[in-house]
Amino acid sequence: MRRRELWLGRRLGAWAWLLHRLAGIVLALYLVVHIMTISTARFEDGAAFDRIMRTFNNPVVKLLEILLIAAVIFHMANGFRVILLDFVLGIHHQKALLWAVMGVGAVILVAVAVTLLPLALASGAR
Repeated sequence: MRRRELWLGRRLGAWAWLLHRLAGIVLALYLVVHIMTISTARFEDGAAFDRIMRTFNNPVVKLLEILLIAAVIFHMANGFRVILLDFVLGIHHQKALLWAVMGVGAVILVAVAVTLLPLALASGAR
């Protein structure tokens, strides 16, 4: 095996591993921001919370929310794949299973985006 192939050269599983970890970090960071935002409603006046919600009510943030949903779907689908590999199918089917769960995840993401994108753009126009 050549040196460049040792890590991410042509190894689809290595890319899935790396993206799974990155998606997990993004979701954990989002959770911290979400808790901090929601806590302003409890520890500060309602005006501060309303101000934050107005900041979040723009098309760029709405598109970022769709990317967040993409991260959730990827993390969920790849986690399901890892469970199947560990407990059911074994390592021999990892590439086919990755493409299968990513295909299902892509279909779910398209359905979510088609549903949410018009709502996101409409709410940002107000």
